[in-house]
Amino acid sequence: MLIFGRMIKISRRKVLATITDIGTLIIRDPKLRGGRPIIAGTGTSVVRIAALYKQGYSAEEIAADKDYLMIVQVYAALTYYHARRYAKSGGIFE
Repeated sequence: MLIFGRMIKISRRKVLATITDIGTLIIRDPKLRGGRPIIAGTGTSVVRIAALYKQGYSAEEIAADKDYLMIVQVYAALTYYHARRYAKSGGIFE
């Protein structure tokens, strides 16, 4: 299980860490996008985010362009995409 963490500064001395389970960020539903993996709460597919990344856009640029996405969602989509590619290649990065 992959988990993303985010630090939130409350004051000079206190920092609150929030934890997000990646499994809650990417979903598959046969009724949505033909069952392809999408970012939860959006219609944006993991493949669409990966395509933008492959075109040279950074995760930050993708999140800025798609203002309904948080950066953690973009990174979750990229992580999911690359993990699936790795698994499909038999554990060998291409």
